[in-house]
Amino acid sequence: MTVGKQFYNNWNSQDSLFGYFFGTNDLFSLNQELFKDRRNEIIDLFVDSLFNGINMMYQNGARNFMVFKLHAVNENPGVPETYTKTHEIIGKECIRFNERIDSNAIKFYDNHSDANILIYNLNSEMKYINENYADYGFICNNTNYAIKTAGGKKDYKIEDFIMHDKYHPTFKTHKIIADDVNEFLTKVSKISLSKDINIEKKEFNSKTIIYSIIILLSVIFLLIIMIKLKNCLSNKKKKEQYCNLAV
Repeated sequence: MTVGKQFYNNWNSQDSLFGYFFGTNDLFSLNQELFKDRRNEIIDLFVDSLFNGINMMYQNGARNFMVFKLHAVNENPGVPETYTKTHEIIGKECIRFNERIDSNAIKFYDNHSDANILIYNLNSEMKYINENYADYGFICNNTNYAIKTAGGKKDYKIEDFIMHDKYHPTFKTHKIIADDVNEFLTKVSKISLSKDINIEKKEFNSKTIIYSIIILLSVIFLLIIMIKLKNCLSNKKKKEQYCNLAV
């Protein structure tokens, strides 16, 4: 969306969009043992802090926001099979994280009628890529990643993999996601535009009705004047009588 364009650091409330994404590896790196009794509380604090930042931006004039849901970190190829318990815990944390985004977004929207907040479901997009990896030209889904496969080989192609390492997608995967985000925003903008057009049509129809009524009343007024004038001229017996043409 900004490829080839010069960086522009001026923004306004109408057409500037602010995006928020919480790093997947940050959640994965959370010490599951140290905070095992407060996991839900910490996840909620993560998301609440993110929305506190959104509220601060709103107070400074921002009106358009997009938040990325967290993709299922537990499904990354870097999760060892021996860590099945941690694997399960992280999966639940991802679900809670995304549900907290939804609830905070609803609250924000209800309290700020002049703002737009969009939720991009990165989780569902990554699942779709994994399930349909062959359609994108990948040689495997999330069962492996580029660096592990590469080893000392010189003939491996990083674009054959969804993931570059345990936590980070390859540039090709980023491009797929970026295209999907662009399509998502395009659809949203078309919906907004269609609403604006409908509003303009309603305003146009209202104005048309008003103008039509004014023209009709003017015609009626002129007809009344002409009838009175005709009656006045046809009355020969009262030539000197003052003819009141007022309606």
